[in-house]
Amino acid sequence: MAHSSTYAQQAFDYADKGNVTDYSDIMTVLLINETPWISVFNKPSGAIDGTPHNWLTRSYGAASAANAQIDGADAPNAEENTPTKISNEAQIFTRTVNVGAVQEAVAHHTYSSELAEQRMIIANRLKRDLDQACLQCSASAAAASATGAKFPGFPDYIATNTCAMSTGGAMTTTIFGTALQNLVTASGKCPDLCIAPPAERQEISLLYTRTVNDNITKVSTGNVQIIATDFGDVKLAWDTHCCANTVALINTDAWDLKYLRGKNWQKKRLAEAGFYTKEAIMGVFLQICYNESANYWFTQVST
Repeated sequence: MAHSSTYAQQAFDYADKGNVTDYSDIMTVLLINETPWISVFNKPSGAIDGTPHNWLTRSYGAASAANAQIDGADAPNAEENTPTKISNEAQIFTRTVNVGAVQEAVAHHTYSSELAEQRMIIANRLKRDLDQACLQCSASAAAASATGAKFPGFPDYIATNTCAMSTGGAMTTTIFGTALQNLVTASGKCPDLCIAPPAERQEISLLYTRTVNDNITKVSTGNVQIIATDFGDVKLAWDTHCCANTVALINTDAWDLKYLRGKNWQKKRLAEAGFYTKEAIMGVFLQICYNESANYWFTQVST
């Protein structure tokens, strides 16, 4: 009795996607974006000992024009400068792969090991998960019975310098330049990064587009990568994980990414009950802001 070829395809198609058949020898991995936010840190700078993690910030205050003492007078009263304690949760990131023994043993096009290929895929997804967590518009959350702890995204840190544009408000060079000047005046530091979703990033670029007239052709250079300001250079970047309709001016020296002591990412072999290999990649991370006043966040920006 002849068997239906359709049935055979349905029965086995789920497991042999990468096996040697009539597949092209070229496999293209499409990445949504290159996670520019966490790429700023290059790699996590160091370890934390536990969670929640605490750190201190301190403000030195403004300079005083009245600091002119009388010769021979008593010393002025002692000044008290109390640091501010900040505490936030670390967040556990993990993804798992499960590869059958046969699937690992058979030949594949474009790669030699199914397990190694799946590791690479979840490693890229974990990097995107971490990037999104750093940029999320939500506050820190402690672990509960059914939910894991979350660290806050960078918007939750910024309290001093925020600007909610009038609903649907368009960004202008005046608004952008004023924010830059206010940041430098208040913190003494020029932000070195402007990051936004793709549409808002393009709007900023168009604000600073210049037209070159060489008496023959006019060339509009709309691909602005760096804005040279009176206070320093500001690099433009986009990230699809940024909150919608926002633009942020960031002093990257004020930010850090830490991991729970050990390794920043760890591979764990999990218990197996059959002919397969099961592994997880996990990491415990915390984003830290040492100086929130050196950053600026615009919301409700129109495009």
